Amino acid sequence: MVQIIENHAEIRGTLVSREEDPERPGFVRLLVKVEQAAPVAHWPNLFEPHVGESVVLHVRSEEAPQCGPAEAIHVRARMAGPNLAFVET
Repeated sequence: MVQIIENHAEIRGTLVSREEDPERPGFVRLLVKVEQAAPVAHWPNLFEPHVGESVVLHVRSEEAPQCGPAEAIHVRARMAGPNLAFVET
């Protein structure tokens, strides 16, 4: 198992797509084109290298932002592994 440091970032971008997460019941996957990744307090910002790219963010279905494709999105997120990120609610 890969260990990752505690990290947090404020993500601003555009929602590309939204779908039920087939691997995590009760979650949705948000594909977000990252336009800004701002640090949160003193925590490392592991999203900064992904500005300009699309990333998948996992979030509990009932806590998912109510926006549709091509709409602006602003969430706090954290990396949980090399290819795994979650929205913090």
